[in-house]
Amino acid sequence: MSTHNISKSDKTVYLKEQNDINKIFLSFIKDSKNSIDLINGIKAFISTYLSSLVTGKLINQYKDTKDKIISNDTLDSYDWNVINYNLNNPYLWKAYRDLDIELSNRVNYIITEGISKSINPRLIRDTIMREMTDLTKNRVQTIIRTELHNIANISKEAQYRRIDANNEAKYKWLSVPDHRRTTYCTRISDRTRNGVSLDELKKIIREESDLKVYSPARPYQPHINCRSTFIRIY
Repeated sequence: MSTHNISKSDKTVYLKEQNDINKIFLSFIKDSKNSIDLINGIKAFISTYLSSLVTGKLINQYKDTKDKIISNDTLDSYDWNVINYNLNNPYLWKAYRDLDIELSNRVNYIITEGISKSINPRLIRDTIMREMTDLTKNRVQTIIRTELHNIANISKEAQYRRIDANNEAKYKWLSVPDHRRTTYCTRISDRTRNGVSLDELKKIIREESDLKVYSPARPYQPHINCRSTFIRIY
């Protein structure tokens, strides 16, 4: 993730997160007795770190979205039910389990290669530091962007249903009209241009989505890296 196009405060937080990761990895490498010990330490850290990071970011995203729709960022039991359902769904955490495996395999490969070639342990450590932090940084940011987009749209649905209990309002899919727009979002936009109910919108998204990506836990994500959202038109 580039830090050139984010605010100064966000950049400070981002750099602190990466510095914390670096320190923890250095500690693991220094204290680990063998490669298995190192891998288990990294996996435990990734699980705890990601859980804390994603939980905080998704809750803040939910609050922000709610405040934009009904001007009230106080979370009640209804909101927490929505948040906890999404934080605990298996689709979300599978992404992090996959990351655990990827990290473990990469660490194991670096150590095995280093030992077989009689590479200086310090060079092995530096290689792990460089590649692990890059992998973690890039993958975590990709996952978080996906989940923030997901929770923002789910939050919008939750708040709109509060003020439209009879499901009478109409909504349309709002996709970015540039060269990156996919055929999935183009078709959804075309089918909802005159407005449809929330239930019909979700049905259309499901029908037009990339079947390899779509899941009930992410009803507003028809494809990878989707930037689209929906708006109420009347």
